[in-house]
Amino acid sequence: MRLKLPTAECASPGAGRLVSCSLRYSVLWIVLTFPGNASAFQALKGQGALPEDPRDPEVLKKLGHPYTVSATAHFSIISYVEPKLISQFGELAEETYGRVLSFARRLDLKSRPPSIRMTVVYFDSWTDYAAYARKQEFLVEERVPGFFDERSRRSYIFNYANSEAIRQKRRDIDTARASLSRTNGVPSATEQKARRTKLERIQKIESSLESYMELTTATVVRHEIAHQVLISMGIQKAGDQRRWLCEGLATQFETLRQPNRYRLADFFSAGAGNDPISLVALISDPKLIGPGAVHQQQAYAEAWALTFYLVEEHPREFSLYLKEGRTVHSQEESFERAFVKPDSEFEQRWRSYFDKYR
Repeated sequence: MRLKLPTAECASPGAGRLVSCSLRYSVLWIVLTFPGNASAFQALKGQGALPEDPRDPEVLKKLGHPYTVSATAHFSIISYVEPKLISQFGELAEETYGRVLSFARRLDLKSRPPSIRMTVVYFDSWTDYAAYARKQEFLVEERVPGFFDERSRRSYIFNYANSEAIRQKRRDIDTARASLSRTNGVPSATEQKARRTKLERIQKIESSLESYMELTTATVVRHEIAHQVLISMGIQKAGDQRRWLCEGLATQFETLRQPNRYRLADFFSAGAGNDPISLVALISDPKLIGPGAVHQQQAYAEAWALTFYLVEEHPREFSLYLKEGRTVHSQEESFERAFVKPDSEFEQRWRSYFDKYR
């Protein structure tokens, strides 16, 4: 039996106020380890936690039993998933908060510490998650388990381990294991060797599936929490219509190391194609990363690459551009005022910059 890992693809933000993570990486192999001691949860003992959002009790009331609130220093997590997952989530959220803060300091960006905890609703059931998302006017897919709502300033995450794609892969693994237990008499030495080989293959698939789930969860959490922190700390303005910049910024925090090798792989893949998204189109057409976009994976990768390049090569200009927010100028004019005319010469310099990572 051949077992194939699922691939998470892209979802779409809606109406300029909801932000969703795009996932469909070329490379799926990574092993993530989470701290065994949930140090971020010292806040539960009252050690340095911010006050809760006064709207949280009403959210909790609407969700009802069995939802409860867990707290880290900067986040309230409303959920009913198992404590271990909440602990891991809290660690990822606090890690991302610290990295966004370091990013702001590095670029000398003005930021304001949040006065209350940022709220995340973490759903264990796809049905509950999808129903709640519909109330927020957002269409969701199992393969992209999270979004950030600018209006409420909350992130919403679904436990990807309970997605149908992952459950089906687990059923396939169980079926493959069961087939090994069926025997007709005493197996020969050859049959025993073949059985051991199949078992090892199943175990490797099972291990890779677990790693893939952890990768997907960690990436989505970092991406959506980055959106939340950037807005909550005033680093990025709510309602910013520069879609490539909003998503490009969030993708900077998806991995602990830069460059983001998954977005980089997609960027190279897009560049090898016959019809890459032009720089002008990327910065001027928000529909490229909007509902129904045909090449979202490519657009997210290019948004990551452009943001990464500008931060590394033009940090001062990038800081001023980020602060600009809304503008009376066209996106093309705004980009030119901050950096340089987005012509073919600049685009060639930008794309060539990444040759050193090949």
